[in-house]
Order: sequence, then C-alpha cells, then structure tokens
Amino acid sequence: MKNYVFSTLIATVFALLLFSCDRNDLKHDTLNDDTSNFVHLKDQSFTVHYAAWDEWGRTSKDCDGWGLCNYVSCWFCCIDENNNIVDCDSFQDIVKSAIITIDTQTNEGTFIIKLNSFYEVQRDAINNESIFYIDDDIENEDFILHSGNYQFNDEIGDEGGYILDITKK
Repeated sequence: MKNYVFSTLIATVFALLLFSCDRNDLKHDTLNDDTSNFVHLKDQSFTVHYAAWDEWGRTSKDCDGWGLCNYVSCWFCCIDENNNIVDCDSFQDIVKSAIITIDTQTNEGTFIIKLNSFYEVQRDAINNESIFYIDDDIENEDFILHSGNYQFNDEIGDEGGYILDITKK
C-alpha cells in the first residue's frame, strides 16, 4: 500500500509539472467558460503543508484544557484519498491534525483545524462552540503559530473548526 501511495504521489507531481502553466501565463480576469466563476490572480501563489500533534492543551495549563501547546509540521505526510493525514505505517487517521496554507509572497497563512464529533473532546468543542486557545506563540523549525483566542467557525469542514494565524519563517 505504501508503494501505491508513493507511486501515486510521484505520478501526480510529474503530471503537475508536465501540464502546469507558467506563472506568467496567468491573467487577472475570469475564465471565458460560462460554467466557471474561477478567477486567476496574477502573482498569487500558495503552498500547502500539514501539521500534527499528540495532545490538546494550553501552555498555561501544563498542556491541559482546550487549545494547543505544541505541534510538528510535515512537508511529506502520508495523505489518504480523502485528504486526511494518516499514519504512514498503519494508514489510520491522525486525529489531531491541521492543514497549513501559506501565501508565498507574504509568508502569512492559516492553520485550519477541522473538528470531528466522533471524538469526545472535539464533540464538546463543537457543541459548546468553544474558544480555542494558543497562550503563547508556538515556534518550530519552519513556522510560528500565533497566540490568540480563536473563535469556533461552523463553516470549517463538515462540523466546524478553527482558523489560526501562522507565519512561515
């Protein structure tokens, strides 16, 4: 299964390189196709990364409570067919994970946590529309996840979640 995922990833990257257009070919206008409202913005470029952590918690509460006190970012995570981050050996979902999107021109971005009511602590946060706490900036090798009290957003994923501020170093 690992070989299949790896082969699929390599084939996808090759296809993107082969068929992608040059950034200079993008125009700042809508496509002429009436079925699409997609707008190409010249000089806009985003990268996507993933993050995972082992526990929920707040720094001020010794990594207890509802928030985040640590995480690791991964550039080459194992992703399943539903774009969920999975353990590369067991292919089980990594429940505590986020998608990081960075604007390559500003190095500013979002750290998006999608909640799942199957898990009790996440179900409680969904039902109570809990504030998500980052007590102190969390820095790792690649990013700074900014401190703040983040409001529950019911438009994230299927059941709600959070959009946190992050900066690429």
